Amino acid sequence: LIPTGAFYMGSAHGLTDEAPIHPVAVSAFYIDRHEVSRVAYHQYLRSQNLANESTLTDPDHPVTLITWNDARDYCRWLGKRLPTEAEWEFAARGTAGRPYPWGKKQPTSTLARFGGQFKEPLAVGTLPQGATPEGLLHMAGNVAEWVQDWWGPYQEGKAKNPTGPAEGDYKVVRGGSWEPAADLRPTARGYHSPDRGSAYIGFRCARDASPP
Repeated sequence: LIPTGAFYMGSAHGLTDEAPIHPVAVSAFYIDRHEVSRVAYHQYLRSQNLANESTLTDPDHPVTLITWNDARDYCRWLGKRLPTEAEWEFAARGTAGRPYPWGKKQPTSTLARFGGQFKEPLAVGTLPQGATPEGLLHMAGNVAEWVQDWWGPYQEGKAKNPTGPAEGDYKVVRGGSWEPAADLRPTARGYHSPDRGSAYIGFRCARDASPP
């Protein structure tokens, strides 16, 4: 559970699309502690008669090569959804605007999988030292993550539960990955065609919190 809160989204020190810094209020929501694993996604495929046991390898690794549309459908199957871009950044940074999900320390191999040192991500649930204070793992590095929003420039001014542009050509991905050039800062924004998967992109699900 990520409680209702507010923070300053974006950065004045990153790429152009990270600006302007703007205040955002976010209602309480739940977000998965882990990226979706291959075995979890495989169970979904089997429920849809789209896979058999022989197609599963490295079951504890995060699932990749999944389109945005397929990630959305998996979350819906569980009664969940993809997090919005604002929710994802709030979960990674908190109300204090942490420079990294775990705090102020620069990334190391004990905190995140990044920099292309290895040619694949780590299994979900690993690197607990890199978790957020709420216990979310791999919010930086490992695999980047699809979020709900279409990619587009931020709008200035205060926003509550923003959901991004109404339409677009690309969906936002967040969190960097294990690739050599990935940026692990929680404010860094990536984008990718929703119709194509990538070996660097996975996802996690979220859902609204019940009213108090």
